[in-house]
Amino acid sequence: MGYFDRWGNWQGDLMSAPGRTVPYIVSEEGNVIYICYDNKPIRGIKRITKTQSGAIKTTTIEIAVGAWDDRATLNYVPVNEAIPEPEA
Repeated sequence: MGYFDRWGNWQGDLMSAPGRTVPYIVSEEGNVIYICYDNKPIRGIKRITKTQSGAIKTTTIEIAVGAWDDRATLNYVPVNEAIPEPEA
């Protein structure tokens, strides 16, 4: 079983080397930042959400795989979880 790493690169197994770390596109939309690392039609996309409750500021980092244009509606999981290969 393979997985998409946190950079959106498909890894054949858990021992594969990590992907590239230089962002390709960064989009800030309100309190959410989306980052992708490739220009493929289907790619890994990070979502960084910043919230504040009183004096406590929280940053949540998640990842999904899909089309860049669909980034706001993708199903995100915590960045340190493996993402299964998307259905063709």
